[in-house]
This record gives sequence, structure tokens and C-alpha cells, in this order.
Amino acid sequence: MRWAKVTIVGKANVGKSTLINRLLDKKIAGVTPVPGTTVKAIVGERELNNIRVFFVDTPGFLKPRDEQEELAMGEALKELVDTDLIYFMIDAHTGITKEDYAILEKLEPFKGNVPIFIVINKIDGVPKEKLLPFMQEISEELFWDEIVPVSARRRANIDELLKTTAKYLKGREGEPPAYLTEIDYTPLIHDIIREKLLTKIKGKPARQVRIEVGEIDIGEGRVYVQAFVVAERPSIKAMVIGKGGQMIKAIGTMARQEMEEKFGKKVFLDLSVTEDKRT
Repeated sequence: MRWAKVTIVGKANVGKSTLINRLLDKKIAGVTPVPGTTVKAIVGERELNNIRVFFVDTPGFLKPRDEQEELAMGEALKELVDTDLIYFMIDAHTGITKEDYAILEKLEPFKGNVPIFIVINKIDGVPKEKLLPFMQEISEELFWDEIVPVSARRRANIDELLKTTAKYLKGREGEPPAYLTEIDYTPLIHDIIREKLLTKIKGKPARQVRIEVGEIDIGEGRVYVQAFVVAERPSIKAMVIGKGGQMIKAIGTMARQEMEEKFGKKVFLDLSVTEDKRT
């Protein structure tokens, strides 16, 4: 069977993770209202017109604040290499922003060589009399091969996006590269834990923690996962732990339950909070 790669790019919090979950009809990427949940590319696969299509969810483009976010930006740019089609996502509620124009500069080398779809997300709640002029503005100011409005959250027009995508993909012969097919559970586990943490920790403190995944041992009837919440300061560490350890316990319980859904097995999650000694 032939194969193809579709890379999803866009600014932080534009809805890339929600989109890939809808494209695959299952949840593989963490979804929260806090920018920067996905810090490593996540790959999901589905078949379109007898082609194995690998959809790649990349970290959101934002101005790097630290080494971790700098790494995330590098991950996003790296995934554009050797792609067959690009989804450039734009938020219908914010319009074209300076972040969008910055991403467009990164896409300039691909113009005319790789099909670029401008996927206008979050069209739900935007009146038609505002959406149509916005689409006209996009068609005049940006370069594109297709413009597809969707609501990833409500799954509106996702089938049309897939149908249009299939028209552009010819597929490649041979085996896809290992980085697309090898199962690496680390990004998935990272995103699940970070998503649960970001539902509990709000505001600036949410950007002062990171998740590190340690040992993953998948047995016949159970999965062992070791992970750490790394806090920048003692006060943030105390916040994540919570009174009597209740906060980290709640985060761990929610993360473990979702992991059990994903793996279909009993999960033992060893989740602890540490302080970043580099700060």
C-alpha cells in the first residue's frame, strides 16, 4: 500500500490537537485551552483511498520563552521536511495575526512544491456575514491551494477536509520511514499528563512546569509508567503537590484513567513532582 504524510502547523491554541483527534476519530493528542500542550510531534494514521496517511500534529508556533519551547519550535519545523501536504490552521475568531504571518514566512519554501491547505478552524459561533469576508481576505492575502473552513470541536466539515485531502495525495511506494510507524508512547503519555495538569493549574504557573516521561514498561496485562512533573520554583512545586498531596493525586488519577482507556490495560502510574535544579 502507498503512503503519504500530512503535517499540521499553526500558532499555539489554534486547535491542531483537536483536529487530529477528529481526523482519526480517536483521541491521540492532548487538548486543553492552554497554549503549548503539545511539545513534541504526534503521529496518527488512517487510510484514505487505499493510501496510508500519516497525520502529524506539531507543537504550536509561539515566541520561545525557554529551552523547552525552543525545542518545540524546532520539532514543528522539522516535521515540514518530506511532507506531502500541509494544513496551515488559522483561528476564525482572531483573524489573521502576526503569528500567522510569521508561520507563512516559514512555509514560503514549500509554495508551489507542496500543497498547502488553509484550514480555518473554530467557525462555530462566527456569523456567516463575518466569516465570508474573512475567507475573502485570506484568499487575497495568503498563498494557498485550498481553503477549508471547519470546526474541529464540533466536527463540522471534517469529512469535506478529508475528501479534499484525498484528491491531492498520490502516495509513495515502499515502506514509510520508521519515525512514522514505530510506536513511541512517550509523546502520548506526556500529553495526557500535561493536559490533566493544565486543567488544574491555571495562569502563569501553568507555563512554569514541564513533564518528563521516564520508564515505560508494557506487559501482557498491565502498563507501568514513570513520569515527573518538573517545577521551576519551590512555590510552584508546592502548588502542584497541593495540600496533603491532593492536587498531584487528582492529576495522576485522571491521567491514569485515560491511559487505561488508550492501552486497554491496567496502568500503574508512578507520578512525582520535582524541582528543576537548573533554575
